[in-house]
Amino acid sequence: MRLKGIFLTLTNKCNLCCKYCYQNSSPEVDTTGELELKDWKRLLTELKEFKIKKINLIGGEPFLYEDLWNLLKSIDRKIKIRIFTNGLLLDDKKIKKLKKLNITLSFNLNSSQEKIHDFYQTKGNWGKIIENIKKSREIDFEISSPLTKKNYKKIKKFVAFCKELGAKKIRFVPLLINKKMMGDVLSNKEIYSFKKNIKNFKSIEVTLGCKKCEGGYSYLTIQPNGEVTPCSRKKNFILGNIKEDSIKNILKKSQKIKFKKCN
Repeated sequence: MRLKGIFLTLTNKCNLCCKYCYQNSSPEVDTTGELELKDWKRLLTELKEFKIKKINLIGGEPFLYEDLWNLLKSIDRKIKIRIFTNGLLLDDKKIKKLKKLNITLSFNLNSSQEKIHDFYQTKGNWGKIIENIKKSREIDFEISSPLTKKNYKKIKKFVAFCKELGAKKIRFVPLLINKKMMGDVLSNKEIYSFKKNIKNFKSIEVTLGCKKCEGGYSYLTIQPNGEVTPCSRKKNFILGNIKEDSIKNILKKSQKIKFKKCN
């Protein structure tokens, strides 16, 4: 295995409770047993041997992790850091710090229309998110959006809106099938049509899902409780736990990963 990068799920706690959340995050989620700063720092020390190029900080909401800034200072400045956020907790002070640390942001935005966005998240947050995205123009950022029945037909308008906000890339994420979202999952025919349409956008990069699956091959995810999984979405495939073993030993013990196409 040649490890290029890693996803660190800092906490399951979130200030929102989105209908499509694969992490089951919420403001009330139990955070007992989540890794402490010392655990993350130990992992970062172990990762130096792998010479990884990218670290992605995810959640929950990473800005709710109380030791976030101390953790950011512990990461080698040569490594590219990207934080996945809903954007609500950003302010001028935090944005200034992020710019100084040369950190990339990935904003979760469902639609250019407030009504659609509110359907998936909490009503009344759309305006605040847009305001904070605009404040972040001096930071390199992308937009990450779940692909649903409600937004995929309005792709041109949404792409134009994101470009206007200053996004460098738009990353659409297919929904995981769950009881709440069954009616919003696109059919294979709709996904095929969508893939054809996004090829027409030349002035901004637009992608759908992963270009190729690198979970367990070039990338790993560390869950808040220390469990190591191939991907942030494949949580039931546990390779080990960094509380109990080093990342190097976990990889040595792991057989070649084979699992069904996750779609």
